Amino acid sequence: MIQTGKIPITPKPNEPTSQHLTFPKKFKSAPVVMLTPSSAVPGTAIQGVSAVNVESSGCDVYITRNNNTETNIMWLAVGPK
Repeated sequence: MIQTGKIPITPKPNEPTSQHLTFPKKFKSAPVVMLTPSSAVPGTAIQGVSAVNVESSGCDVYITRNNNTETNIMWLAVGPK
């Protein structure tokens, strides 16, 4: 099963900031989650994004950015139905 979406996060400057993502449909087991920021300044204002605590129902998405600009994180999760 493949699911996609976006999650907006307003980060604290220079601190990893998280938001919980709940998948629209629960996977049979933990999926692989891929993320990318929707931004024209990756690698400069945005230092990184990551997914942790990945479970069948969701995960925590982190962004580290040098300012507090709200950023949409585009996500893709692939796992068993």
